[in-house]
Amino acid sequence: MRPKDWYQTEEIMPGVFHGEEYEDASFYLIEGTEKALLIDTGMGEGDFRKVVEAWTEKPIELAITHAHGDHFLHADLFRGSPIYMHKRDIDKLDDWYHMHDGLFAGHECRKEDFTPIWEDSVIDLGGGYTVRVLEVPGHTPGSVVFYDEKRNLLFTGDAIGSGIGVWMIVPGGLTLSEYREGLLHFAGRLRKLPPMRMLGGHLTQEGKPGTDHYNPLTLTTVTDMARLCEEILSGRIKGTPAENKFNEEPAFHAEWGKASMEYRLSQIR
Repeated sequence: MRPKDWYQTEEIMPGVFHGEEYEDASFYLIEGTEKALLIDTGMGEGDFRKVVEAWTEKPIELAITHAHGDHFLHADLFRGSPIYMHKRDIDKLDDWYHMHDGLFAGHECRKEDFTPIWEDSVIDLGGGYTVRVLEVPGHTPGSVVFYDEKRNLLFTGDAIGSGIGVWMIVPGGLTLSEYREGLLHFAGRLRKLPPMRMLGGHLTQEGKPGTDHYNPLTLTTVTDMARLCEEILSGRIKGTPAENKFNEEPAFHAEWGKASMEYRLSQIR
């Protein structure tokens, strides 16, 4: 059992850093010539700003993939600088705080603290380093991914899982038809871009290269996830019963190719 103030950090490449906290949530920092962008925060304890400020001397702005506690608990530490989050998740901010049952005590932000983003918003870090926003609604209504256009890296949060599937069972998760529509749009955007490395919101879940459980995120993950939605919606896949940690509604687990998810009965529409 890791202590809650445990952090592990690494440099992925020059100007790109990855951190992981005690519950395996990932956060990333990417540098431009003028400023740095932190993507997600995890929910570890201890001096989180000290952890990320060890990576850069540049001013830090924060970009949030989606409004779940393991991804934006420490947003309050960055008030006074831009905090980017999709408008649909900003609009439901009070619902996210309520869902987490006290986790955010002392960490609350106001809606006014956030800078809304949407499809094709661009964050300029200087020196030609730009980060483009792509929408993938499903896990939350405002789930997004961040594309580092110069380095050809995609930071995906929980939008398509991190190698072991997506939790659609969380409160606020969209229907499977809505998720499928978003995935197909996202896949279309990816096909117009060069092959890229995708870095998930729980990076260690993809496994290690050379092991049986290695399942890195790729375009195939996206298209398989869309097909999985289609198979469930059509009734061709029924799913196996799964635990629902959030309420009493029946939940199921299903897989197709590289994709898997846990979903609620009411989302099959």
